[in-house]
Amino acid sequence: MVGKIRLSGVNRAAVDLTEMFSVISNNIISATTLGRVYEGEGNKSFAGLSKTAMDLIGAFCFEDMFPCIGWMDHLTGWTAKLRSTTKALHIFLDQVIEEHQISKRTDDISDKKDLDMFIGG
Repeated sequence: MVGKIRLSGVNRAAVDLTEMFSVISNNIISATTLGRVYEGEGNKSFAGLSKTAMDLIGAFCFEDMFPCIGWMDHLTGWTAKLRSTTKALHIFLDQVIEEHQISKRTDDISDKKDLDMFIGG
């Protein structure tokens, strides 16, 4: 992060600290909870998936407020986006659990305690 800020200063370019802090916080969270930093393209990364999920949590859902017009969520695309994000999160977390189980089989002496409490390790 310091290197990027220094490079931007040398080039006299603007620095988007919001984006940098977002990347750092997502890297720290994924490293501590999942065992390593998961980076990918766009919404395939941990950061992209978590941002999309948080956007959906904060988005207006007609069915939550007015159950009789819940069909509006289908028209606005909220339901489709929720389903696709949920599916992507399931795929991502299944991959993380599978990687963890494989690494656990290959490393008999593992000091990683990241997912053991959740997956019964």
